[in-house]
Amino acid sequence: AAIKVLAKHIDEAASMRSRAKMLNDLARWCHSNHLPVHEQVITVVIDYCQNFALPHFGSNQPGETYYYTPLTVNGLGIVDVRFENERLSLYVYPESEGHKGGNNVASLIMHWLEQN
Repeated sequence: AAIKVLAKHIDEAASMRSRAKMLNDLARWCHSNHLPVHEQVITVVIDYCQNFALPHFGSNQPGETYYYTPLTVNGLGIVDVRFENERLSLYVYPESEGHKGGNNVASLIMHWLEQN
């Protein structure tokens, strides 16, 4: 049963990747052929990266008594794949200023749309 679930997951992931590639190619084609924006397919990839932890001293940690709870920093990346030279917009903010909830994501997307 577990193998069937895994096989289904792999098939679905391959299907999603194929669909994403097709939409990326179509978005680039629309942009390179100068279609009006209202007729273009626009593909935007939005994802949170792995959280950052500050401070992070790794093996150079000054000692057991110098341990502090690290500050968690979130990073949301947004890329418009229409352009050959894709440009990453990375929004970085500490967890104390917001989490990864819908309101934060919507606010960051709205900011990105206003800037682009």
